[in-house]
Amino acid sequence: MPNDEHVILLRRGADAWNSWRAERDERPDLSQAGLRGLDLSGFDVTRADLRGADLRGTNLSQANLSGANLEGANLFKAMLDGADLGGTFLNGAQFLNCAQLVVARNWQSSLPRRSACLWRLNPEQKAVVGLFELVAYFVELSGGTRLILSGHDCDSGTACPSCRMMGGDRTMDEKPVNSVLPEVSRRRVLAVGALSVASLVFPVAGGRAADTSAPMFVYVGSYTKNPPGGGGNNPVGLSVFRFDPGTGALSPVQQVQSANPSFVALDPSRRFLYVINEIDDYEGQKSGSAEAYAIDPNTGMIKLLNRQSLNSPIPAHLVVDPTGRHLVVANYIGGDFAVLPIEADGRLGPVSGEVKDTGSGPNEKRQEAPHPHSVVFDPTGHFIAAADLGIDKIQVFRLSDAGLARVSEAPVAPGAGPRHIVFDLGGKRLYVVNELNATVTAFAYDGATGQIGKELQTISTEPAGYNGPHSTAEIAVHPSGKFLYASNRGHNSIVGYRIDPATGILSVIGFAAQGISFPRNFAIDPSGKWLYVANQKGDTILQFEINPDTGELKPTGQVTPSITPVAIMFRAAG
Repeated sequence: MPNDEHVILLRRGADAWNSWRAERDERPDLSQAGLRGLDLSGFDVTRADLRGADLRGTNLSQANLSGANLEGANLFKAMLDGADLGGTFLNGAQFLNCAQLVVARNWQSSLPRRSACLWRLNPEQKAVVGLFELVAYFVELSGGTRLILSGHDCDSGTACPSCRMMGGDRTMDEKPVNSVLPEVSRRRVLAVGALSVASLVFPVAGGRAADTSAPMFVYVGSYTKNPPGGGGNNPVGLSVFRFDPGTGALSPVQQVQSANPSFVALDPSRRFLYVINEIDDYEGQKSGSAEAYAIDPNTGMIKLLNRQSLNSPIPAHLVVDPTGRHLVVANYIGGDFAVLPIEADGRLGPVSGEVKDTGSGPNEKRQEAPHPHSVVFDPTGHFIAAADLGIDKIQVFRLSDAGLARVSEAPVAPGAGPRHIVFDLGGKRLYVVNELNATVTAFAYDGATGQIGKELQTISTEPAGYNGPHSTAEIAVHPSGKFLYASNRGHNSIVGYRIDPATGILSVIGFAAQGISFPRNFAIDPSGKWLYVANQKGDTILQFEINPDTGELKPTGQVTPSITPVAIMFRAAG
């Protein structure tokens, strides 16, 4: 049920509401609220809990909904022209006949990455006005995507009219988009006023890329001096490649000077690239730095906007919040997590908040102090999961007053050294790869509260009988949600696991080792067809084909030269 005080404030008008929001950093609770027909144009409802709210006919023009949770909300005939939907959680929301949806801002970045009946059509609705146009618009802006119509739960219990129109199937994820959609121009799409929408587009699962026409780009970070673990010094730092979605080939586009750009991240709009400089001497101070770059959407080339001190040495990881307003950084040697504001033009502001960890672990060489190693937002976009290798702990934070507030925490085995974290696509479980003892630990997770639940499993990343050095690095879930992968820098391999959809328990698929040399990072292309390994000591990026049914990795023989690659990030054009 909603917070009555919040509902009353909302009904007092935009001035009273926005003043209250400015004075208090409180997440509005409007869940299940009856807000039908209200004029909420210009309201600041960022991060609001609107789950199940009745917003039928509501005027949300120019409203700021970034980061709000609209799961299950009814926005039938709501007006959204100019509304900011960046980072909103929309699974199950009903947008039937939403006027001017296509001119709302940032709605593409809010599409769920898992099957959902997002744009659900009432089974009694007869006409499907503009359906094809909007779907085509999604495809045009989101290269490498496909049409999904799964998860329909229409009241009649049968396939809704949109399913019948699109081919008579409840699930169409096997069919290429181009086989069911006509050619439609962007101009025609923007002319559509009221849309009855019954489909959604999201990254392709199962390795089937439907639209291969749009160009994509890949951003690679490298060490330019003293690579931890070994390897040569890259004379430049950042490299931009063009990605061929047909073959997976990487073609060089640009090289940009940057000091030890060890990890990179995109903002939700994909207009800006953010980079951490893994150094401890920025401008003569004992500090690392972060850089902001503008991206040319047509060429993929980048241009430096600005650089900011992190007030802390040797950053290890970074993430941009779903609203695109904050950058969160894990500072390894500094022992803290820092927040930097992101301005409207993409530039970074000075550090606005930080949280320091305390403690140590049993490994005297690696755990003499806190060593924050990664930060990642959960699928709701409301909470940040973080791993601290030095104190054997994973934590969950939320953004608060331009800083961070702890929400929950959980230990891993003493001496395990948690490094990186990933969530399953449903957001019900999180997996952490432990660097020092070469394991993956799974935990239950509550996305509504940010609470870490019980430990579900700890499993080795190495084959039975291996007695060499232990050192894991990266972890990732396949876009289909069926497989999980982790990298071994001791065993020099990528291990694959099958994820039990009911329990989240992992079972080993196998190990890919051919040509792999100190894989600090790897990335799966958005189609889910290929996995690319950054060989820090091999000066190459290796391509592996992913079997969509088994998850097995097979080397393709495609090798891209790259000096000391340590971070790979894909970006779709548009």
